[in-house]
Amino acid sequence: MNALKQLVYVSEVEKDMFTSDTVTQILKVARSNNPEKGISGMLVCNFDHFLQVLEGPSDEVRHLFDKIAHDKRHKNAKVIGEKDIDEPQFDKWAMGFANTNKGIWPYADQSWATLSKQQAMEVLSFAASQSKAI
Repeated sequence: MNALKQLVYVSEVEKDMFTSDTVTQILKVARSNNPEKGISGMLVCNFDHFLQVLEGPSDEVRHLFDKIAHDKRHKNAKVIGEKDIDEPQFDKWAMGFANTNKGIWPYADQSWATLSKQQAMEVLSFAASQSKAI
């Protein structure tokens, strides 16, 4: 049996590749492809960084992160935390998303590239509380 994995990463938004449709395109593909692979998660973008948690079968999560790390819309993708899990925390979403323009965000005055795993999970959990299940 393929163990479940939770992987949290941060990457810089590649400004030259970022358009008003970038996040919409990412979500459309994720929400189409992730369910059949057993992947769920949450994506947050503050237009400087992407912060994302991916959960699902270990091989699928690792493969997806490797794909993201080579995606030209991202640069300097780095894993903040990775662990085996018994149950997914973000399983309501094929890929959830919350707009950082709404609400008071944890660590809003800090570069997401410097967040610890605990801080990143606080941001992602806050995003989950602001997002509807999709």
